[in-house]
Amino acid sequence: MRKAVSALLSAALAASCDGLRVSRGVTAVACVQARLGAGPMCVSETDLDPNSPQYREKMAAEKAALQQARREQAAALGFSDEEISALREASTSLLACWPASASDPCPKALITPFGQPDTYFGQLRNPREDPVPEAWECVRNKWPVLVERGDDDLVAALQPIKDVYVDKRSLV
Repeated sequence: MRKAVSALLSAALAASCDGLRVSRGVTAVACVQARLGAGPMCVSETDLDPNSPQYREKMAAEKAALQQARREQAAALGFSDEEISALREASTSLLACWPASASDPCPKALITPFGQPDTYFGQLRNPREDPVPEAWECVRNKWPVLVERGDDDLVAALQPIKDVYVDKRSLV
């Protein structure tokens, strides 16, 4: 009985919060907690619903700021033309990061959902995630001119290269 009353009360409070949730994009839990006095009375940005337009705008702004910072860092690092060329070639390579002839098994971070090693293109041109450290090891093995550069430097130098869209189908 107690659980049923609690669930009914939560549902009623959540329904009364719909206007707040829609206008501010907050989660129902945060809204109910604020109404009950169990949470903050004012809803913060950390309580944004991941499906709300406000959350998506916030994430897009953070991503744009990170990309701009990387572009500025890449310009300050002073990569040589040879290094930029090697990084561009790596980012458009359809070869598997982990060679099939390698005696060691492929690291899990480089395996696609289909059970195959990912390509350099797949790792370096992923719009949502940065390449994993294992991918950078493979890049340095294949393009020795990049051996002296750290992962952070390579990620920064990769940003201006990724800004130029390349369709994988055009590389075949």
